[in-house]
Amino acid sequence: MKRFNSGLSTFSMELACAAVALGAVTCAPVPTRSLPAVAPKPAPAVNWLSKNPQGELVLPRSVEVHLTDLDGAMSLSIKRGSKDALLVAPLGAGVAKAVETDSEDPNFGAPAERIQINGPVEIDGRTHRGLLTVERHPLAGLRASVSLPLETYIAGVVAAELPIWSAHPAELEALAIAARTFSVSAIAKRRQDGEPARLTDGVMDQAYRGSYLGAESSGAQAVADRLHAAVERTAGFVVVRGDRLEETRYHASCGGHTANFADVFEPEVVRYDAHGPTGVPCGPCAERAAEEQAQRGPDAQRPLSWVTIVDPAALAQAGAKLGLGGAIQELEPTRKDSAGRWLEVRVASDSQSKTLRFDELRAALGYTSWKSGMIDAMNPAAGTSLSNGTSLRVQGRGRGHGVGLCQESTRDYARAGWSAEQILKHYYPGTQVQRIERAVP
Repeated sequence: MKRFNSGLSTFSMELACAAVALGAVTCAPVPTRSLPAVAPKPAPAVNWLSKNPQGELVLPRSVEVHLTDLDGAMSLSIKRGSKDALLVAPLGAGVAKAVETDSEDPNFGAPAERIQINGPVEIDGRTHRGLLTVERHPLAGLRASVSLPLETYIAGVVAAELPIWSAHPAELEALAIAARTFSVSAIAKRRQDGEPARLTDGVMDQAYRGSYLGAESSGAQAVADRLHAAVERTAGFVVVRGDRLEETRYHASCGGHTANFADVFEPEVVRYDAHGPTGVPCGPCAERAAEEQAQRGPDAQRPLSWVTIVDPAALAQAGAKLGLGGAIQELEPTRKDSAGRWLEVRVASDSQSKTLRFDELRAALGYTSWKSGMIDAMNPAAGTSLSNGTSLRVQGRGRGHGVGLCQESTRDYARAGWSAEQILKHYYPGTQVQRIERAVP
């Protein structure tokens, strides 16, 4: 299967594939076509999703990533290859560093507002290729960030988001383009809001666990080489809707049908006049959901469905977070999308009741526990009051918010012969994949 042509602004595909009912895929060969680079266009106004003041679509050469796992640390042990490890800790009004030794009283230098160390550096087993900055956290302890080339960051995101050992090249390429588009949009949005133009390494943006090197063994190195080759083939490619970057959200699995961006991220639509993807049928997920329903349980190898038990303590904690004045004793959906995904819910304690976006409930209960809005069954049933001391059993399918690219089915589509471009245009209908030639510091 042809993929991106390195060094050329072409994006070729050999197969035209379409998903039919329950995930059946049919493919027919079509002529290869080229994708032109994005040409600069005049624009009446600067759009945070697309342009610089000259009216051009541009990419940053580097990005700054806030390493949230390190927030509040009272010291950081930083390895620098074969050099001595450094110990960085708060000191006075600033931060200071010392060569790390076995001594309980290391010899710290004079404190500074921030300390910067050129990478590659290793912290807590994660390697970062870039410029590490450590400073005081506004609340307590330390805060760290790393500035690194955009494409190095994208490779790190893909490695953190996908099981890359078994990933198909088109799967790697599709996520690289989606992650690049999301990164550039997020940075531009924060600049417009007057916020630091940095990304985070967690679920609020995209998973990032350092630069993926893979040199521990020949097999790991081969995987790393495939990853970096896929990122290099897609370098500069983004998803555009008209003259602006698409809102390329993505998630682990949709459960059978993806969600409308406007339904799930309504506050952002209102705030930014953003236009993201509409929901589409997801054949592989729909087929797997049907199989799991037939066998009355999750698949042992690639489970799509899930069950969670929310105990009374978690219900009380969520009720407090939501300002209910007590534990959640009743909840029911008040709005669903066409696929049955919960969009709004009514939650009640013994004294108060609120209607809120489903994502607010999911955040209060825990994203890892309540995995998606595709709820198939509850016990006690939705709208039924929970007696004191009763746990809530929830059965659902899919993982994540459901908007945009479904990572699970992207794997299946790639294995069926779909190109990265076909996958992206399926999950972001009405868009094009284009290459941005211009980069700025």
